[in-house]
Amino acid sequence: MDISFIVILGLPVLYLTGSLKKIVAYTGASGFSFVLFFVFTALLSLLPVEKVIQSIRIDVAGAFFCIAPAVYLAVKKRYSYIYYLTFVLTTLLAVALSFFSNIYAMIYLPYLVGFVIAFAAILCFKANGPIFAPVMMGVFGAAGSIMQLFGGMDNSVTLFGDLGTLTLCAALCLFISYLFRTRGKHASRNVFKTQNNEG
Repeated sequence: MDISFIVILGLPVLYLTGSLKKIVAYTGASGFSFVLFFVFTALLSLLPVEKVIQSIRIDVAGAFFCIAPAVYLAVKKRYSYIYYLTFVLTTLLAVALSFFSNIYAMIYLPYLVGFVIAFAAILCFKANGPIFAPVMMGVFGAAGSIMQLFGGMDNSVTLFGDLGTLTLCAALCLFISYLFRTRGKHASRNVFKTQNNEG
């Protein structure tokens, strides 16, 4: 069973059973939007990879998973200069790594990138991190693929093709961002209690 299948079906089920309601609420996204997002991703994952031009194909489900959160943030007017700066830095990182074709041959590289991007999204965007993490992953993957194509390292590439890594990064960011938040609250309460006891 593919990891993307587990995440795409598992997260909405956990939300509907009540397990994720507080975590999703922390991101500022509505529960309806959260469930609908994964339902559409699941339906689009049934479609085949589409050929755009001779050397470029696109995974429709992966494209939706990366682009829909970007549109959502734009509609909610949550963008600031740091989001655009992150776009640029993520693109530059992908371009830099694309010059080392042997690095892209590493099996664990996509998971390592997903892990780093999840934490970067949390540090930069706090509650919005889980929403923006798939966007960062999409930018990184698309920029890296295009550079590999233009650099002659690959004859054909698939944009947004690694749905498993995309969904895993989003899920990881979702849980960790809320975990950091709850730890912060407990820590502040403990400090407050300590100060009262000392007083």
